[in-house]
Amino acid sequence: MAHTHFALEDVRAIAQKHRLKGEMYPLPRHGIINDVWRIGDYVLRLPMDADFVATMYSESVAVPAVLKAGVRTPALKVFDCDLDIVPVPFSVTEWHPGQTMGSMPRAPDWGYALAEWTATLQDLGRSIAGLHSKVNEVIDPEDVLGAWWCDNPREELPDTLDPGLYQWADRLISRLEDEFEYDPLGPPPGKTFVHHDIHPWNVLVHQEVPTLIDWGNACWGDPAVDFSGFPLWALPTLVDAYRSESKIEDNGLEARALWFWLGTALGEPNSLNPANFGRHWWRLPEDGLFELRYRLMLLPAPWSSWDK
Repeated sequence: MAHTHFALEDVRAIAQKHRLKGEMYPLPRHGIINDVWRIGDYVLRLPMDADFVATMYSESVAVPAVLKAGVRTPALKVFDCDLDIVPVPFSVTEWHPGQTMGSMPRAPDWGYALAEWTATLQDLGRSIAGLHSKVNEVIDPEDVLGAWWCDNPREELPDTLDPGLYQWADRLISRLEDEFEYDPLGPPPGKTFVHHDIHPWNVLVHQEVPTLIDWGNACWGDPAVDFSGFPLWALPTLVDAYRSESKIEDNGLEARALWFWLGTALGEPNSLNPANFGRHWWRLPEDGLFELRYRLMLLPAPWSSWDK
C-alpha cells in the first residue's frame, strides 16, 4: 500500500457507520503517517501506508491508559479495525481546540527567545512528569503496544564532517554514554511509560496550555527520550519543570536526554525531508554541529559540562 490520501466518500461512510455528524474536511498534515480529517467535533486519523498500521493499534491501548492517569490528551471515541470501509484501521478522537506548537506564528525554533515559550514548556515538563509517574499499567491483551527503540547518534554522524568536528562530536557522545547505567543501545531497565514522539507538531497549545497528541510510538522505555524532540535550548526548561513535579532521583537524566536528542537531531535529516509539511529544520541550528558546539556552551550546568 503506497501513501494513500483518502477520499471524501470514505470519510462519509466512516461518519455514517459511527454516527458522526458535522462538517467534513481534511486538516493540514504535519507528518508522514496519517491522513487527518475533521468531522464535526471529532478528528479522524487514517494511516497512509501499511508500515504505519502498527502505530494505530499501539495508540488504541495507549490513549485509554493515559486518560485514566489524568494526562491531557483528546479522548478516543472510535478505534475501528474492521477494514470494511478502508483497508486500514483508523481512529476517531475528540476535537481539541488549539494549534500545534510547530504551526504557530512564533514556533519554538532556534530563532526565537526562550521567554516566548517558558510558561508552556514548564507546563509541558510537568505534564510529562505526570505521564511517567502515573501510567503504571496499559491494558493490552493483544500485545499491540509498540516496542522500545532509539537512534544511535554515533552512527548518524555525517561521513563528510570536518575531522576536528567529528572528534568533538564523538567525544561528546562518549561522555554522555558514561552517564548511562545501562547499555544505551539495549532495553532500558525499569518500567516507565513514554510517549516517544513529543515534538512541536505533537503538542497542541490553547491559551498557553499544552496537550499531547499522537500516541502511535508510545511504549515502555527510558523517560529521557521524551525530551529529545525540541530545540536544545528548550531542554533545560522542560527538564527543570519535570524534576520539580516528579521528585524523581535520576542523576543521569540530562545526559541521556542529550544523547537521545543527538540521535534524533542527527538521524532525521538522513531519513526525512525537513521541507515536507512546512517543517523547516528546527532541532539542529542552521549551521549544524559547528553552531551546536557554541550553543551547548551557553546552556546552564549540567548541559554545558559535557563539552569540557
